[in-house]
Amino acid sequence: MSNRVSIIILILIAYLSVSYAQDYPNVSIRDIQYVPQYLLASGQDGSEYIGDTVQVTGIVMVRSVVDPTFDRRPIMWAGARWQTYLQDTSDLDTFVGLNLMQNDTTGVAHNSLMDLIDTAQIVTIVGVVEELGTRNTLLYVRAIYPVQFSGQLPKRPEPKEITIAEMNSGAAPNPVNIMTSGEKYEGQYVILRNVISSNRNTSTGTFYINDGLGNSMLVQDQSGYFTKRSHKLRAYEPPPDGTIISYVQGVVGHNYNPNHYTIRPIYPSDMPAIFPPAISILSPVGGEKWWVNSQHKIKWMFSYLENVKIEYSTNNGSIWIPIILSTPANQNEYTWTVPNTLSSQCKIKISNVADSSIYSISPLPFSIIEVPTLNLTSPIGGEVFEAGTQRNITWTSSNVGVIKIEYSTDNGMTWNNVIPSIYAEIGSYSWLIPNVSSSLCKVKISDVENNFLVSMSNSVFTILPLPAINLTSPNGGENGQVFSQLNISWTSVSVENIKIDYTTNNGTSWTNIVSSIPASTGSYSWTVPYPLSSQCKIRLSDVNDSTIISQSNSTFSITSPLNITSPTGSQNW
Repeated sequence: MSNRVSIIILILIAYLSVSYAQDYPNVSIRDIQYVPQYLLASGQDGSEYIGDTVQVTGIVMVRSVVDPTFDRRPIMWAGARWQTYLQDTSDLDTFVGLNLMQNDTTGVAHNSLMDLIDTAQIVTIVGVVEELGTRNTLLYVRAIYPVQFSGQLPKRPEPKEITIAEMNSGAAPNPVNIMTSGEKYEGQYVILRNVISSNRNTSTGTFYINDGLGNSMLVQDQSGYFTKRSHKLRAYEPPPDGTIISYVQGVVGHNYNPNHYTIRPIYPSDMPAIFPPAISILSPVGGEKWWVNSQHKIKWMFSYLENVKIEYSTNNGSIWIPIILSTPANQNEYTWTVPNTLSSQCKIKISNVADSSIYSISPLPFSIIEVPTLNLTSPIGGEVFEAGTQRNITWTSSNVGVIKIEYSTDNGMTWNNVIPSIYAEIGSYSWLIPNVSSSLCKVKISDVENNFLVSMSNSVFTILPLPAINLTSPNGGENGQVFSQLNISWTSVSVENIKIDYTTNNGTSWTNIVSSIPASTGSYSWTVPYPLSSQCKIRLSDVNDSTIISQSNSTFSITSPLNITSPTGSQNW
C-alpha cells in the first residue's frame, strides 16, 4: 500500500511541476541568443531575456554525466554542477546554441532529472537566463521543475562549419574576439578544418589552433575527454606544437583574459587521432615566376618533426639539388636566394632529416627566369602635349607579364591611372591626353606582379589644356552710352589671339570690333557705337578655331549720351 502511495505522490509532484512550469513563457534558443548587428558592433552581446525565467526546448548535445547509474562524473566540467549544451530544433544555423548549468545537484535537486538527459534527446527545461562572466549567455536550470522529455533523434545535429577568422583575429596566446561575426555561434556545435596546433599546455591539456593566416583560437579542456586535470575521463595528451589537425569539433565558448572565443571539444570523436609525422608545402605551389638572385620564402606546415632538409629541382623532380641540409621544422619558412638556373620545370622538396621517406613536393612546377627589365621610352621628358590628342606611351621589356601605366601632374607626388593592366609585350599604348594644365607631368609603368619593378619619365613634360575662352564682361544687364568706353574682359586657356564681335539684335547678325588681339591681354576698351539697342551682346572667338567661342549670357543696352527733358512730346508751341 505504501509503495502505491509513493508512486501516486511522485506522479502528482511531476504533474504539478509540469503544470507550474507552463506558467513561464516558452522561448526558443534563438530568441535568447539573438543580438542585432548594430548592438554587436557597439560591443553589446547580452540577451534581452537576462534575469527572466523561461522554458526552452532543444536538442541535447552532451550528457551531463557519463552514466547516471554507474559513473556520475560530469563530462563537461563545471565543478559539482551539472552542465550540458542544447541546440535549437529549427533549421536555422546561427544563434542556435545554448549552455545550460544546474548549480545545486544535491538531495531534492535530483528531481530536476538533469542527470538523466542523453545526447540527441529533445527536452524542455525551465531556467533563468544569465550572463556568465559578462560574456557567455547561459540558462541556470531551476531544479524544482523536472526536465520534460519529448523525443529522441538518431544522433546529435551535424556541426556548423566555420573558420577561425570569423571568431578571432591575432596570434596565440592573445587573439581578440570578432564579436560581429563570432557571437552568432556562441554555445553552438561547430567544426574547424585543417588547423595547426601551438602553445600546448602539458599540465592542463589545453592548446591553441591557428589557420596559418595569423588567427588563433584556444581549445579548452572543459570536457573530461580532453583534459589532463583531475576531472579527466581518459588518458590524454594535447598534440605537439605544429601538428596539422584535419578537424576540431566542439561548442563555442568565451575566454576572458584576453577576451576571445574558444572551442570546447565534447566527445573523443570530436578530434581525430594525431597522425604520424607529416610535411605540407605552402609555397611555392606552382605557377610562380622567381627571377635569378631574388629572395623568396619557402613555407611549410609540419607535425612531429624536428628538422627538415630543403632541395630544389629544375627538371620536374628527376634530379634534386640541396638548398639546405638541415633547418628547424618549427621555423615554418626559409628565405631562398634563387640561383641562376633558368627553367620552367622547377619544384621544391622538403623532407624529414631523421627519415627521408617523409617528404613533400611542390604540387606544380614554378619558373626561375632572368631578371626582368622594363624601360619607358616615351614620353621621357621635355615634350609638350595638348589635351584631347592621342600620344603613344612606349616601352621595352623582358620577362614581364602585365604592366600598369600611370601619370602624374605634380612631378611624381601623386599618380593617376592611365590603364590598370596591359600586356608588357605589346610595347605601346595610345594615350588620350587628359584635360589638365601642368608643366610637371610624368608617366610611370610598373610590373603588376612586382610593383617595385618600375620605369618612369626621366624628367617632366607639359600638358596644355583644351583651348577655352570665357567672357567675363559685359555679361548682360549693363548700359553702355554711345561714344563712352566699355571694358570687354575675358579669361582664356591655350588661345593665342581672339576676335571680338558685337550684335544689336541678340545674335541674328554680328559686327566686328577687332579682328585679332592677343588673348593674353585679357581685356579691350571698346568705344560704344550707334545704333541704340537693348538687344546687344559681345562674342569672343579663337582666331585659329572659330568653334571656340564665348558670348554674353544675356543682353545689355547701348543708350544715348543725351537725356532730353523738354519738350517731352505733349507741348504745343
